[in-house]
Amino acid sequence: MSPFIRHVAEIRDAPGLQKKITFRSFRHGGFTGGGDADLSDADLNAVGAKTDATLDIYRKGTMEQRRRALPRLLDQRSNSVRLSICTTGNLST
Repeated sequence: MSPFIRHVAEIRDAPGLQKKITFRSFRHGGFTGGGDADLSDADLNAVGAKTDATLDIYRKGTMEQRRRALPRLLDQRSNSVRLSICTTGNLST
């Protein structure tokens, strides 16, 4: 175990937090929170992720992100259907 990881463990153990809390868990939470805050990949890279691959590993989708994304996806799909009806005259989808 590296000195840094050992130090993180000491900080975790002092108030009696669960052993499953690790330095890695803070990275997951931080990058996921950044996604909830609508930070761009460039923003997240600036505050700690060195590569997009790091973001792919640590950033997880949340229910809040899904709630925001679904209406946008449905709206985009509705707009593309309206456009195809307008340009083709075809009412079937």
